[in-house]
Amino acid sequence: MESNKGKRSAQELLAEWRLAERIGKTARSAADAADLAVESADAAKMAAASAQAAVSGAAEAVDRAKEASDLASLAAGQASEAAQQVYADAQEDVERTGEISREADASEAQAGDAFREAQRQAFEKARGS
Repeated sequence: MESNKGKRSAQELLAEWRLAERIGKTARSAADAADLAVESADAAKMAAASAQAAVSGAAEAVDRAKEASDLASLAAGQASEAAQQVYADAQEDVERTGEISREADASEAQAGDAFREAQRQAFEKARGS
């Protein structure tokens, strides 16, 4: 946003306000998507941990399936690590989108205030004429 508020037209101020609103909506949508990604990653992490526990239990119960269960346990461990990484990345996305959303909200409020102030000044000018 420009810091020069002196000579901008109401149309420019309204366009900036509308742009700030769209950015705010986009940021809020991105934050919602990041929240869903965190929930999905958390569920995947729990599922991978459950799978890993189940595979470990099967290896103890069935000696003949030892080699297969070891491979499955390794795959589940890797899936668990991957899910933890996705979860960590999603947490960072939530923080970033939260910051973007706060900035967009502030820009939206600033643009709205500038538009309303310009409108108020135009009304006062019209009354004075």
